[in-house]
Amino acid sequence: MNTLAPPALPGGVEDGLYELALEACPQALTLVDVRDPLQPLVYVNQAFELLTGYPRAEALGRNCDFLQGPATNAVAARRLRQAIEGGERAMVTLQSYRKDGSAFAGELLLEPIGDHRGTVTHFVGLLADVSERDRRRGDGAAAPRRRDPRRGRAMLDDRIEQSLVRARTVGTQGALFLIELGSGGDPALADDELAHSRFYEVAGAIGEAVPEAGTSLTCLDDDRLALLLDPAPTPLQVAGIARRVHAAIGSRLARRRDGTSCHLGIALAPADGDSAQQLRLAARRALDRARLRAPSGDVAFFADALDAQLVHLRGMEHDLAAALAGDAFDLAYQPVVELDSGRLVGFEALLRWNHAQRGAVAPDDFIPVAEATGLAAALDDWVLDHALTQLARFDAVGGGALRLHVNIGTGRLETPDFAAVLRHRLAQHGIAAGRVELEFTERRLGAGAPATPGRLRALREQGVTLAIDDFGTGSSNLYHLTQLPIDALKIDLSTTHGAPRSAAAASVARMICELGRTLGLDVVVEGIETAAQLAHFRRLGCPKGQGFLFSPPLDAAAALALVATGRPLGGPAPARRRRAGAAA
Repeated sequence: MNTLAPPALPGGVEDGLYELALEACPQALTLVDVRDPLQPLVYVNQAFELLTGYPRAEALGRNCDFLQGPATNAVAARRLRQAIEGGERAMVTLQSYRKDGSAFAGELLLEPIGDHRGTVTHFVGLLADVSERDRRRGDGAAAPRRRDPRRGRAMLDDRIEQSLVRARTVGTQGALFLIELGSGGDPALADDELAHSRFYEVAGAIGEAVPEAGTSLTCLDDDRLALLLDPAPTPLQVAGIARRVHAAIGSRLARRRDGTSCHLGIALAPADGDSAQQLRLAARRALDRARLRAPSGDVAFFADALDAQLVHLRGMEHDLAAALAGDAFDLAYQPVVELDSGRLVGFEALLRWNHAQRGAVAPDDFIPVAEATGLAAALDDWVLDHALTQLARFDAVGGGALRLHVNIGTGRLETPDFAAVLRHRLAQHGIAAGRVELEFTERRLGAGAPATPGRLRALREQGVTLAIDDFGTGSSNLYHLTQLPIDALKIDLSTTHGAPRSAAAASVARMICELGRTLGLDVVVEGIETAAQLAHFRRLGCPKGQGFLFSPPLDAAAALALVATGRPLGGPAPARRRRAGAAA
């Protein structure tokens, strides 16, 4: 919901000048207070008095329905009520009546105004007499206001061709979403003003759902729109965006309660078409598939394989949501030790999911689905809450100095309330902030929003330490070290495994350790599985590490028993084993 907030008085604007400006406005202007159950007019300007014939004293304090009569369009009146109830902008045309009883076609544009909390308190209305325009339409002097689909299609084709040129020259891909709104069989939805209003609602929903750069929206007609993503991310991410768009449109349309449905077809360029015409045809066929699959609304890809993945994504999303609601996940805890002594200094919490039908689902399989479908933030919160509960249990058996390492996605980091939520949970569990280390991968930090550095600083100010996970695998790590408030680096297991036998990997490992010392950053070595790897990083002076040489990830009970013993970890190297499960 977008609302206008009351602005601060600009410098140089004298007191009372706003009111003079409103009075000078040539269009009838009203202000309605929706906090009052009567929804009375609290302001009308002089143009309103001239248009309606009602003096200000007779209009103020009354509901606007005194301007309506028995011939008022019922569909438009219903739309007006729904907009006010939902706190949404709207434009409708109502048969209206002046004080002298004469009728006119009143085009009303409503805009909500919110307070500092975003709660809608008032509506501004602009009322215009469009009787002459409608009369000309009735006489055939002017065609009804419709969009020319040929013009929209030409604009879309031009944008698609530009996208295809970029794809050929720099290897990017584009994604075309063809969006169709169905009337649900309600002939009232053919009303031109209603279709016009519905289009702007849907366009607003799309804009809110897809804030990504490189998107353009084209109106083909009142029932069909095209959204082009250029460049487009991976197909899985495209599917997530499409589901987001479909859900946002569906939410808007549900408020109208008029039976409108939404279908969305997706074609990827250049894979599904190397010309604008071919890509539009592919998106149209995908739209047909979505319509056939679910008449009430659905999303479909043109490519069979991608569409099958989309269906799988929907099933995985459903199962993930059910697992979250049913607390069906588990955490494993991999010890973090001092490399010289083997002393236990902390645990990394790793998310595990054992599905009743799918079996053990690897994090690499379900975390991308969670990110694409908007469930990743809820998963991060689940991990954080359960890991803090377990850390408090470690304290109860003598592990008071242990630190907790938790992987967090940048999607959760970028939500404005994360720092406050974390502060509350730390207080709730009685855990000092300095005992929690949040880990972010280089790839995710590199794709973060502009607000990411500020959000990281807010967490660090609380006392939480921050680490870059899988360090050395990204493309802009030195930038992160100079621009982001980072406290620790975790050397990726690929570097760990290669360091004893590869000069290149050994050089990377040495550089990371030197960077850590120079910048005062903690360094943790991941994936230590052999005595040779341990010896190599001991020589480099790395203080901490984790891996199968010390312990595999443990369930909560085994981790608690380990803490209770207080024994150091280490010993002869076991046979080389694949590291079980990446961190969530």
